[in-house]
Amino acid sequence: MAEEFASSGEYEYYANLRGLYAPEEWPEVYARLMAELAKDRSWLAESTYVKLLIEEKETEKLLEYVRRHPRTVVDYYKHLIGKYPEEVYRVFEQQIGHAMQEASNRKEYKKGCSLIRELLKAGGRQQAKQVVESLRQRYPNRPALLDELSRIKIS
Repeated sequence: MAEEFASSGEYEYYANLRGLYAPEEWPEVYARLMAELAKDRSWLAESTYVKLLIEEKETEKLLEYVRRHPRTVVDYYKHLIGKYPEEVYRVFEQQIGHAMQEASNRKEYKKGCSLIRELLKAGGRQQAKQVVESLRQRYPNRPALLDELSRIKIS
């Protein structure tokens, strides 16, 4: 019963479930649980899936998740940056490019610039500098964007 609840996204049942199995049995049960959570597209199951990836330090699978859901890079880069800095920076760059391409007003430009600031926090100073320069060149006729970009302190 605990496995059924855990596989439907009920995170609190995970610890109970783990306690029911011997250490040698657990990897098979864990793999089955993660497969079920990965199939379920509900918010609850997805949230539990990511929590377990973080808890079990499965950074490679977490990176795959972030690649499939690039908007989550801001939420999970701290768990990935130590092992996969270049990949994390690349996802940030893609997400910033997408956000700015879709942006059409100052509020949206500010959101895009906040992604650049997060990239800086993640240690991607050089990448942030390149992104800002690229955006300036790509969108010279967007004065509000240029103004927002000028407010980013990269040094």
